[in-house]
Amino acid sequence: MSLVDVERFSQDLQADPALLAQVRACDLQTIVEIGARRGYSFSADEARALAQSVGTLAGEELSDNQLDHVTGGWSSYKEG
Repeated sequence: MSLVDVERFSQDLQADPALLAQVRACDLQTIVEIGARRGYSFSADEARALAQSVGTLAGEELSDNQLDHVTGGWSSYKEG
């Protein structure tokens, strides 16, 4: 089930700071693709929920601009 995969992928993010940094810089489709390359299967909507939790994994909340980036699927994001 894909929700199980999202949870397992989230655990990978917590254990791997490099993977976490990579995912934080990605759009939703890229997060889905990274998960698929690691053997996980989840949707963009499930990736959105995961992306919103990524900020809390790092001990911070996502800003409105970051949330717009994640939910809007922009191809790149630059703070400022």
